Amino acid sequence: MQGKIRKQRKEMIYKQQEKQRKMIEISSLAVVSILVVAFMVWVASAIASKARAHDLCEEFKTGYTICLNEGYDQAHASMFKHRFPKHERYISCKLAEYKPMRNNKNEIVGLHCRYRYPNKDSFTFSTYNKSCPEQLTCTVSN
Repeated sequence: MQGKIRKQRKEMIYKQQEKQRKMIEISSLAVVSILVVAFMVWVASAIASKARAHDLCEEFKTGYTICLNEGYDQAHASMFKHRFPKHERYISCKLAEYKPMRNNKNEIVGLHCRYRYPNKDSFTFSTYNKSCPEQLTCTVSN
């Protein structure tokens, strides 16, 4: 009699554990699929907004770069000699290349450091140190 009760109890516990395992599998699969769909929507919206920016900016002959960098409204305002208030933000500019700066005796006295913005624009500055920082914090106005 006790053997039969133990056997039933083991079967009941096994069924409960199987049910819990299946619930955990299903819920984790649901969470992962929701995350994947959310990521896909985020990427699609980013691509769509970039495409919209190019479509909107095509109408500008002289303000195309302003339109891409600062936005359609800013470019439209600049055509009529108005500017919207700008808000500065900070981005990281990475070192693209550096060249030695030489004096009359052909000695290295400093470096010309060229840095690149994320949108592929670049700027150069000269330093009398013997090295260029790998990256700088640059300000961008919107």
